[in-house]
Amino acid sequence: MDLEQVVKGRRSIRRFLDKEVPLESVMKAISLACWAPNGGNFQSWKFFVVTNRGVIDRMADTLQEKMDLMAEWPEVGEFGETFQRYRRNACFFRQAPVVIGVAYGDYQSAADRVLRRRGETDQAAREMLNNRAAAASRVQTIAGAIQTMLLGLQNEGLGACWMVGPMLVRGQLEEILGVPKEMGLYALVPVGYPETVPDPAPRKPMSEVVTVLD
Repeated sequence: MDLEQVVKGRRSIRRFLDKEVPLESVMKAISLACWAPNGGNFQSWKFFVVTNRGVIDRMADTLQEKMDLMAEWPEVGEFGETFQRYRRNACFFRQAPVVIGVAYGDYQSAADRVLRRRGETDQAAREMLNNRAAAASRVQTIAGAIQTMLLGLQNEGLGACWMVGPMLVRGQLEEILGVPKEMGLYALVPVGYPETVPDPAPRKPMSEVVTVLD
């Protein structure tokens, strides 16, 4: 596809056809993700491609258990149907033919290491370190990889959804997927052929989102 067509045609897909997804199409999208910009070119990402129905069910069951626990809390009351809808839809990935877990290892630049040592005794260094932590390189790196992968999947005619909600049970999902201790899971991406494709959501005009300083 044309790049603009791929970007504008991508949707968050939450309902999938009962149709097998070619593994080669998924691997092609992941290979494109590995070309994303990343901190220090460490490429410390790892993708866990799950097609085993039992494993996907375990992941969904683990999340649903916590969602049901939250539903018992009195604080949920003020959010009413909004929370209940979130609870009902939290595990839609259970029906996906493929679920991809995306993990990344820790990354510290030379500046990070200097600031971390200096920050123990220097207020200015602590402030700079906090500024960098608020825009963490590892999070931006994995975001770039996931977006690139989503566009690759779209180009293969597949639908997907970028999910961070399941990180409510991040540790348990890491155990199920076998994520190495030195890495962290950042998202799940269910993949399949779309049952339906939603209409595009409106976008703000460029005048509202762009500031040109000349």
